[in-house]
Amino acid sequence: MKEYIHLSENLKAVNAAFYTKSCVGFLLVLNMSVIVSFNINRVYENRLNDKEEAQKVVNEFYEHLMDKQFDKTYPLLADSFYYYTDKAALLNMYNFIWDTCGNITDTSQVAWETFVLEGTNPMSKYTFLYSVLREDRNTKEIINLIKEEGEVKILKYNVDIATNPNHEVALFR
Repeated sequence: MKEYIHLSENLKAVNAAFYTKSCVGFLLVLNMSVIVSFNINRVYENRLNDKEEAQKVVNEFYEHLMDKQFDKTYPLLADSFYYYTDKAALLNMYNFIWDTCGNITDTSQVAWETFVLEGTNPMSKYTFLYSVLREDRNTKEIINLIKEEGEVKILKYNVDIATNPNHEVALFR
């Protein structure tokens, strides 16, 4: 009988130790999952240094367009730009705009906005609105940019052409 009681007490001790270790392990896993799933982000809107960072890309883009060096614009475009437009279609668009509207004579930034999310899930978006004077027809151009692998790149380039030659394009609809 004493052996049975002794084994029973040992079994209780083993169960208690296992239960304690299991609870500690469970709480440790629970704490780790809370820590891992907790996101710390900071949001910045319309900071001048973010604007200036993206503005460099836009300026370089327009320099290449003004010089008709269309192939030099390709490295400024985000990888996701090419999901919707390939280089041949983009070149056709550039040529159509130049044939229809003429060369760029001047650009004027009308509006801009930036949105930067820093932290565990970083994201940066930039938007610029330009009024572009051209030889034959003026255009309104919207350039959307994103930060991709640490570099600001053009995600979208939208051109609205004036319906009448040398008239201003309505900037807001």
